[in-house]
Amino acid sequence: MRRLGFGIFVVLPILEILFMARVGHQIGIVSVLSLFLLSGVWGVFLIRRAGLRTLRAWQESLERHEPPGNALLDGLIYLLAGVLLVVPGFITDFLALLLLFPPTRFFLKQWLLWYVGIRVDRSRKAAHHPGGPAAGFGHQQTIDGEFRREDP
Repeated sequence: MRRLGFGIFVVLPILEILFMARVGHQIGIVSVLSLFLLSGVWGVFLIRRAGLRTLRAWQESLERHEPPGNALLDGLIYLLAGVLLVVPGFITDFLALLLLFPPTRFFLKQWLLWYVGIRVDRSRKAAHHPGGPAAGFGHQQTIDGEFRREDP
């Protein structure tokens, strides 16, 4: 998890600046700033639209007494794409476009469902471990017993 944070907050901005300088040298700084402004406006629009669409789909699935999992995953992916579009940079814009591309979104949803399934299985196994969920992680076991208080 630390590597991911380091990559997002240190490496990605450095790469964005280098790429921005390279593209700015080729097409001009005004064009680069215009592209960033347009992608930011599109990102805000996408975030708003995705939020409303997700809320509507969630309400419809609850009315049908179905779990809203697919609608929530779509909304989460659209929200992430919108945030990536708002962040100025060509790499984040490319990643946002990948998220908006239906085949990529399909594979990402499948991977997320698989990953969440594995995490749920691990937590269930830990919960059924003798001694409770904390027993396998270096914590003390809980001992059940009875006590009686004696006053002197």
